[in-house]
Amino acid sequence: ANSTDEVKLILGDNWEHDSQLALGPNKKLAVDLNGHYIKRTRDHKKISDGSVFLVEKGATLTVLDSDPDSVGYDGIQGGVVTGGASGNCAGGVHIEDEAHVIWEGGTLYDCVTDYHGGGFYLDGSSEKTTLKMAGGRIYNCQTIDSADNCHGGAIYVKNGTVDIDNVSFDSCYSEDYGGAIY
Repeated sequence: ANSTDEVKLILGDNWEHDSQLALGPNKKLAVDLNGHYIKRTRDHKKISDGSVFLVEKGATLTVLDSDPDSVGYDGIQGGVVTGGASGNCAGGVHIEDEAHVIWEGGTLYDCVTDYHGGGFYLDGSSEKTTLKMAGGRIYNCQTIDSADNCHGGAIYVKNGTVDIDNVSFDSCYSEDYGGAIY
């Protein structure tokens, strides 16, 4: 698809992989978890760029779940994004400068980093980098095992705009500051 088209992906089954899903500059992708899960198979072994998603400059990632009543991954109800383990930042979703994530449903679960942003890392240089959450859950995302400071168990904002409405934060942790948001 060219940069003006939004590609829509509806999961028909669970998806396990061990590579970062990168959404290139200015691309648009909508992922309907449809009650399934996307799992990065890191088993908490942190590597550089170990996040599940990388949203590059100018790109927009939308995540929703059209089957929130199904039993997803690890007994969690509905669709799940899980398994990111990063050694530099962003256990779950790395949002680069001027990129956008719209999270409308599903659970970001059990993602870890030893730096900043166990769940989401907003890596912006201005407020043009955005995370808009209108539903969903961040569960058991953590910043742990760092030789330096690590902040933002669920969300770390270097610079950008965050809009949160009707989102549940459960069991997120940071060994330094901001168990939920920093």
